[in-house]
Amino acid sequence: MPILREGGPEITVDLLNDHNFNPKGIMLIGANHGYEYLVYKETSAVNVIYVEPIPEIYEACKRRIRNIPGHVAVRAVCSDTSGKPVSFNVASNGGESSSMLPLGEVEKLHPEISYTHTLEMITTTGDNIVKKLGLNTLEIDYLILDVQGSELTVLKGCTEILKHVKFLVCEVSDYPLYEGGCTLSELNQFILPLGFEIEREWLRGKPGRRVGDVVYQRK
Repeated sequence: MPILREGGPEITVDLLNDHNFNPKGIMLIGANHGYEYLVYKETSAVNVIYVEPIPEIYEACKRRIRNIPGHVAVRAVCSDTSGKPVSFNVASNGGESSSMLPLGEVEKLHPEISYTHTLEMITTTGDNIVKKLGLNTLEIDYLILDVQGSELTVLKGCTEILKHVKFLVCEVSDYPLYEGGCTLSELNQFILPLGFEIEREWLRGKPGRRVGDVVYQRK
């Protein structure tokens, strides 16, 4: 599980404090239950979008934020294109390791985790979600991804959002944890030329087998 979840949303608190960061809008893709909502509620963000594909978890997230103005839950699976059929795999650990990708190395490292069933869904993009909510992509300047190996695919569907993002938080690994999943090196090759730099890393494990979170900051 990423540090963003297991220890509370320290990343957001650090960014707010260290950089005097006052986000206009926040988007979480792979929001799970939206456990960090209390921190996001206290930020300057006018809009906070929680994207979660699993129905029962989406409903729980929706209930949690229902009375917070500007906070909205969206049930969707994000990819680089919209309208593509996909089998989304639901994991046995409360959905936390769910992914569009086969488990791959995850199954070897955590044999207690398996996929219990799949959801047949149609993909959308982060850009399209923002537009369908009647918002402008320039209103989102803080983007958080927890998408189990699909980070690069999802980011390719957020090209308009990324033009205005000041901070991007991604769960990453040095090697493909999920079969066909992206690596930190591949993510850097895509993100850094867009005008970002690495602000901080929380990576655990031996070199070449590290897993954790990376914060990208617009230069």
